[in-house]
Amino acid sequence: MSDKIRDQVAKRFGAALRTARTSKGWTQPQLEERTGVSRPAIARYESGRRAPPLTEALLLANALGFSLDDLG
Repeated sequence: MSDKIRDQVAKRFGAALRTARTSKGWTQPQLEERTGVSRPAIARYESGRRAPPLTEALLLANALGFSLDDLG
């Protein structure tokens, strides 16, 4: 995967993650409690600086009720 595509995926996922989390009224620590994904990792993902591994992406998406397909 090229760096450009990786960056686009990270930004898209991050925006969807933040939108879904805030629409539920959850804080990053609350999402951490529900998923086991660390708050610093959630912050990196939401900022678009990094894309999560697939296992964490699925944990986050499932907890927040969105599909990874929604990002495409």
